Parts: sequence; structure tokens; C-alpha cells
Amino acid sequence: MGATALVADKFAEVSELARVLAGDDLNPRAMVYAAYSDASDEKLLLVPATKKFDEREIYRKLSLILARQRDKFPSIDVSDVRVASDEEPYIKGLSSLFRVEGFSTVTISKSVLNGVYIEHA
Repeated sequence: MGATALVADKFAEVSELARVLAGDDLNPRAMVYAAYSDASDEKLLLVPATKKFDEREIYRKLSLILARQRDKFPSIDVSDVRVASDEEPYIKGLSSLFRVEGFSTVTISKSVLNGVYIEHA
């Protein structure tokens, strides 16, 4: 129960961050928060809107946004974020399962995707 509440809070923050970034020139194509229980790891995958992107610039802008709005995003740190290509197997797998336009939230729990057990995504 406690873990589920923490995940729900994190999803809410990620959704809000997506909205903030959409108003900025980062405007991600997709953001995926994934909790991998078998690796005790959580990552926020950010897929930029364009295929060609400057990863360092994305991290720089993201760190500025998170620092300025720390009260909105208390549990998200720039080290939690990984810039990902839409060609990455995890992203490719999700995009083959779901077609989402605009702001939406899709959650999956206790699933295996491309051989990786995903506790929550």
C-alpha cells in the first residue's frame, strides 16, 4: 500500500513535469517513469521531440527547471532522468503496445517487457 502511494505521487509529479516541459522548448515526445523491482532501480525516461538532440542541453535545461520549481517536484532529481531515444527497446516496446496523443497517463504493473520485469511504469 505504501509503495503504491509513493508510485502514485511520483506519477503525479512526472505528469506535471511533462506539462511544464511542454510549455518550454524541451517539449518531450514521451516521458516514462519506470520502477524495476528486480534491479531496485527507478528511472524517468525522457524521449525528446526530435530524433537529433543535444543530450547535455536537455540535462542543463531540465536541471534549471527542477531547481526553480523544487516545491513542485520534490522527489524528482535530474539524476533520476535518462534521455532516451525512441529506438530504445523499452520505448519501442511501449510504443507498440500503446498509442497515446496529448497528455495521458498509462500505467502497467507487474509486467515483463522485452525480458525486463517492470514493477510499475
